[in-house]
Amino acid sequence: MSMPTPNPSQDKTQERRAFIIAIVFLVGIVANLALSLSQAIQTGAWQHFVRAGLVVIFGAATIIAIIWIRRGRVEEGIWLIIRVFLFTLFGTSLLLGGFGLILALFELVLAGSVTAFALPKEKKNRSFITIVIAALLTFGVDLLPFNYRIPAPAAMTTALPIIATLVIITVVTITTRQAWVGGNIRVKLVTSFTLVALIAISILGAIVYNGYQNQIRESIHQRLVNMAGIAALQQNGDLHATLQKPGDEETDAYKEIQATNLAIVATDPEIAYLYTMRMDDQGQVRFFVDAGQPGNDELASLAEVYIDPTPLMLAEFPTLDHAIAEKELATDKWGTWLSGYAPFYNSAGEREGIIGIDISADTVLAQERAILKLIISTAIGTLIGVSLIGLALGTAFTRPIVSLAATAQKVADGDLSARSNVQTSDELGTLASIFDTMTAQLQETLGTLEQRVADRTRALETSTEVSRRLSTILNQEELAKTVVDELVSSFGYYYAHIYRFEGDDKNTLHMKGGTGEAGRILLARGHTIQKGQGLVGRAAERNSVVLVNDTLNEEGWLPNDLLPETRSEIAVPIAIGDEVLGVFDVQHNELNAFSEEDAILLQALANQIAIAAQNAQAYEDTQRRADREALMANIAQEIQSTSTMEDALKVAVRELGRALDTDTSVKLN
Repeated sequence: MSMPTPNPSQDKTQERRAFIIAIVFLVGIVANLALSLSQAIQTGAWQHFVRAGLVVIFGAATIIAIIWIRRGRVEEGIWLIIRVFLFTLFGTSLLLGGFGLILALFELVLAGSVTAFALPKEKKNRSFITIVIAALLTFGVDLLPFNYRIPAPAAMTTALPIIATLVIITVVTITTRQAWVGGNIRVKLVTSFTLVALIAISILGAIVYNGYQNQIRESIHQRLVNMAGIAALQQNGDLHATLQKPGDEETDAYKEIQATNLAIVATDPEIAYLYTMRMDDQGQVRFFVDAGQPGNDELASLAEVYIDPTPLMLAEFPTLDHAIAEKELATDKWGTWLSGYAPFYNSAGEREGIIGIDISADTVLAQERAILKLIISTAIGTLIGVSLIGLALGTAFTRPIVSLAATAQKVADGDLSARSNVQTSDELGTLASIFDTMTAQLQETLGTLEQRVADRTRALETSTEVSRRLSTILNQEELAKTVVDELVSSFGYYYAHIYRFEGDDKNTLHMKGGTGEAGRILLARGHTIQKGQGLVGRAAERNSVVLVNDTLNEEGWLPNDLLPETRSEIAVPIAIGDEVLGVFDVQHNELNAFSEEDAILLQALANQIAIAAQNAQAYEDTQRRADREALMANIAQEIQSTSTMEDALKVAVRELGRALDTDTSVKLN
């Protein structure tokens, strides 16, 4: 019996996958630890501190796993990550209530994916069994009424379903990709149906959940506003004004106000706390009379500073004149609440303070968790049903698709005369018909491909030759004439001409070259076009190609009586960067004569023209400068050859007159 030979390449691939998985887990652990510590510091709840400790243990285990993986102990490293991950989520479910189902799904999807991608086949079954048991335990303990357990923070209950959905979509997408790479047609259809259904269900579930959540929050928000307003009306502002300092709790005024507020609290078990507040001269909010449900012993003392008021409270407190309520849950050292506020007044109509009312987060979150569990359960059932439907449809579609695939293979082997035998009237029949049409077009395309390649090659060669000749021309007039003549003769265009801006005038385009008799006449007339007018002016204004294949129906097109047969026109800006130097315009006497390939070719030529024009301008400027310097040197030499001041002035005046082509004289006293 022979032993299997190890595959180094496969081992490296498995090690690389395991290492990437471990790094991803480590990044998630860091983010999770930051959230846990933030919640622990904000609330002071021991449950968050314990959970932070679990995350630290998970992080340490992951680092150990990374070391093992890098040393070749891949299975041990992955097993360690999976086990500690399951333990961490189970512990979280023991500490924080309300989302055990989401944690269980997280375990199934994430740990299951790690098992599928990183563990060898013989170890997967054992891992899957462990994951299922852990998920059931995690979900089960969430149903048990542990009194010490606190609600999950709003940030976690909001973010975790979104993260879980994204993870599930990612896993299904990867599975679908693998199926499309190596699976048969039925598997591909099933996974595709499942992926589409999952995305649709996730989006719909998110919309329904957010809508329901907003509806609950808005309902409770309005209820809080009303409750705060009613409670404010029952406050005795005159009595409250007598409470000024710690120790006033023993006064009759304090006891009477607290009794009133306790009576209000007793009317509704959802009211956790009812308290009055004032803001001192330093802008600090202070409690004065605090009342709560029986058993809520952690009441604020009189004049105690509110350590962590909400942004809404701080912003509205100084000027609050009507009842308001928080939109989001707020967490302080007493717990997590949804709060409302309203002003109350003394008998003189002056605002005495603000009354606050808190509803425990349990009331809000319990309703949200109920609908979330319902949505998730419905989504899972729907997903299973859709997968089964996909399996049935995949089986039904297999036979005709296989037949069509056989025909495609014949075409791939070079038999372009092959046609499909699928005669159905459904979408597959349409696909077969399209395939036959495509094959026929392919035959036709291949028949004319060589001619098209030859035409394109000739065009490129002509373009190259024109570009080469442009690089040798240093006279701008000759440059314009050469370009238009070469284009018309080489490509068979009806007409071509070039416009340029002159001097500092950037609004008028002056014609510098044109072909045939029409070009000669237009040049003689000094033909110009204003920027923005016609296709030429439009190209100059936009610094972009303007292509029109039906000029007679183009709004803003400028007809020319010397060119009555123009039916298509393309105007290409001659520019260097954002600076437009002119416009290169080509016309044809056929409809739809120009294509995008023509536009690309002419734009390349226009770029060459811009460079050539710049070179010619530079040459002319250099020539003029050289002539001027030679003239100055000649005059200086003539002056130096004189012997008197009078002769020197005469020579200077004479030479300047010659240079300026005018009469000059000098009068000496």
